[in-house]
Amino acid sequence: MEKHETSRRTSASPGHKLAGVAAREGVADVSVHLSPLRTYGLVLLVLLFLTAITVSVAFRDLGVLNDIAALTIAVTKMTLVVLYFMHAKYSTRLTKIVIVAGLGWLLILIGFTLSDYLSRGWLGVPGK
Repeated sequence: MEKHETSRRTSASPGHKLAGVAAREGVADVSVHLSPLRTYGLVLLVLLFLTAITVSVAFRDLGVLNDIAALTIAVTKMTLVVLYFMHAKYSTRLTKIVIVAGLGWLLILIGFTLSDYLSRGWLGVPGK
């Protein structure tokens, strides 16, 4: 059996550590996105800032707005983690569709749960 890995092409730079792995494994194209450390640092600072805001909101009485503020901050932090730390921002279209489908499924489950919870008193059954 001949080794034909040398004829394969990699899109990673020759000096990159994954280029040699791709050539050894026989992978035709390796698409590697390397984010600068500055991006990770900025996202980390924003996440820490949002965490401080979450703690601040938790100790204030905003009435009904407490839940809305906490959920808004949590969704913002989740979005940052998924986009930057899980590299969804630079992923393929299929991965983005799967992420959106998962969030859609979560919304369906929350909707069913809320419809059950909010409709429990409608029948007037004792033991509510």
